[in-house]
This record gives sequence, C-alpha cells and structure tokens, in this order.
Amino acid sequence: MRLFDAKLELWCAGEYTLTLTRLFSSSGIRQCNIHYQHVIESLVKQPRAFRFAKWRDDLLPSEDYRHIWQHANTQLPADDACKYIVGLLHLAKKANCKDALGRYALAQIEQAGRFSLTDCQQRLLNVIPIIPSLRIQQHALSDYQALLAKVPA
Repeated sequence: MRLFDAKLELWCAGEYTLTLTRLFSSSGIRQCNIHYQHVIESLVKQPRAFRFAKWRDDLLPSEDYRHIWQHANTQLPADDACKYIVGLLHLAKKANCKDALGRYALAQIEQAGRFSLTDCQQRLLNVIPIIPSLRIQQHALSDYQALLAKVPA
C-alpha cells in the first residue's frame, strides 16, 4: 500500500489494483470506506445481513440505489427487499454498469411499481453470442489407406 495525502494506492505483486480516497476523522470516530464490490459475494450468500449491517448505507453506491432501497424496504417483505437490493448490487458488479442499472431499476419502480431482477438481468446481460458457421470437410477413407500403404511393414 502506498500512502499519499489524499489517497491510498493498493498494489499486489507489483501490479496496481485500486485507489481509495483517504478518509480523515475530526471527531475521533473511525471512518471507513466500504465499497459494495468488496463484500457483495458474501452478501449474496446471506442477503439478510444487508439489513442489519452497520455500514449498509455506505454500500449503496449512489442516490438512485438509496431510493431503490427505500422503496424496496417499504413495499416488500424484509427478506424480499434484502434479496432484491443485494441481487441488484451483484448484477451491477457482474455487468459493470452500476449507473445504468440504478437508473433503469429506479425508473422501473417509479413507472410500474415493479421490483424485477429478471427484467434487469435481461436488459443488461442479454448478450447474444456470435457463433461462427463452420464447415468441416471429412477426409475420405482412401486418403488414410494411402498413408498406410507408405508405412514400411
């Protein structure tokens, strides 16, 4: 780790991996910088932990996600709300599009009142793979016979 006045640079085996903003506390309370990408894989296994995490609000990456959580928390049962927001954050990490996903999910909630992870996945992960058309020509058996004829017995 390289320490600077305003940032921390993380390096692993000589390769740069991440820069974090350095936090300073004036009131003696510990400051923390928690990013949802750091803990999302664990939260997927136990989504209810999101509800009771003391750094829950720090995990939400933008105001869109804060509004989404407020709507989900008031409109859905507790377990479903946790599963929805954790699934949304996990999708944001997988698709690497947290801003677009946040805007889409918030619009979906405000317009239709729907909380659908499936719709978000279809919109952002619906990549149709390009499968090349291959034409393979099988050799005639006589070609193999010709090779065997050249081999000394």
